[in-house]
Parts: sequence; C-alpha cells; structure tokens
Amino acid sequence: MNTTRISNTLQKALNDQITLEAFSAQMYLMLACWADENQLDGIKNFMMKHSQEERVHMAKVMEYVQERGGIVKIEAIQKPGPEPKNVLECFQAVLKQEIENTESIYKIVKMSMDEEDWATWNFLQWSGWIYLG
Repeated sequence: MNTTRISNTLQKALNDQITLEAFSAQMYLMLACWADENQLDGIKNFMMKHSQEERVHMAKVMEYVQERGGIVKIEAIQKPGPEPKNVLECFQAVLKQEIENTESIYKIVKMSMDEEDWATWNFLQWSGWIYLG
C-alpha cells in the first residue's frame, strides 16, 4: 500500500533542495576557512553560522519529506568553487548562492500551488528560511 502523501515531482524537487542546502553549507564552510586563513574573524564567524543555518534547512526539508511519507535521497554534492581572492569575491559568492537557493524555493512554492499541495505550500512559508543573524 502506498502511503506517500506527496507527489513524485514535489518529492524530487525537495530532495534537490536538500542537496542544494548541503552544497550551500559546504560552500560557507570553505569561505569560513578562507576567512580564517586571512585573519578575517568576523567573516569567519558569519560563514560558520551561515553554514549551520543551511544544515538546519537541510534537516527540516528531510524531516518534512519523511513526515509526508516520501523517501529522502541523499545525493553527492559538488566541490565548492575556488576560494575568493578578496572580501568582495567572498560576498559575491554568498549573494549568488543565496539567490540560487531563493529561486529554488520559489519554484517549489509554485509547484506546490500548481499541485494544490497546501501542506507543502504551508511548510515552505517557514520563516526560518530567512537568515536573521
């Protein structure tokens, strides 16, 4: 008996989001290490907190898929890009990644609306997506 209460399409999109959150966490760890090597303690601390936040997002999505009877697929993540040459490049990488994450969430929100999956739509309204420091 199939007890899944989430479509295959949304399940795949949420699994892809898990992978994206894992990549983001890894990228922020890489940037934290770069900042540490360059004695940029404030940036290091910011990146460490941001990496942890991405892991929280990843865990929340995993738990949600499981609660809906779906199957979580943990995929390999790619290696973060090259280390930045300066602080500007560091934060340009952060901005690019945050835009990608946000666009991905928006696509899943639209999918949930199109499928009239109001539980997923409601889950995606979670305020924890927003970094408050």
